Amino acid sequence: MRASRIVVALTLAAGAQVLLATVAPGAAGVLDFFLLLTVSCAVTTNQMTGMLVGTVAGLIQDALLATLVGPSAFAKTLIGYLVGRLGMRFELQQTLPYLACIAGATLLQVATWHALHLVLGLPAEVPPTGVIAMQVATNSVAGAITFSAGRWRKRKRP
Repeated sequence: MRASRIVVALTLAAGAQVLLATVAPGAAGVLDFFLLLTVSCAVTTNQMTGMLVGTVAGLIQDALLATLVGPSAFAKTLIGYLVGRLGMRFELQQTLPYLACIAGATLLQVATWHALHLVLGLPAEVPPTGVIAMQVATNSVAGAITFSAGRWRKRKRP
């Protein structure tokens, strides 16, 4: 993935997240475009690119949330590295492994974010299981749509 494509994708993810927060504030806490971008870059490239995209995406997300800068960046950096590393060992560019990566990344992000808040002594109440399940389901459905669209686009190219 070229650097210019990554910059455009980060810009689009930021715009989509802001638009979603404006139109449907409740959905913005459930659907995470930055996570989808991090997983996608880590699966299609390598762990270093996944880490870099995860770090930048997390910093942008932290800045947009106007909270402590760092927890989202750390979580997405970790996700980018681990998914990229798994991508080196296993074929993740199929539908089911890709969705499993998104579901696992969503759970890891929630766990990492709350663990960092606890370590830093910040208030961090763990969301109910239903909310976490909704995040996993929403990110997985959105990931399936973007994955299918990407595969369809590749097939249509001459």
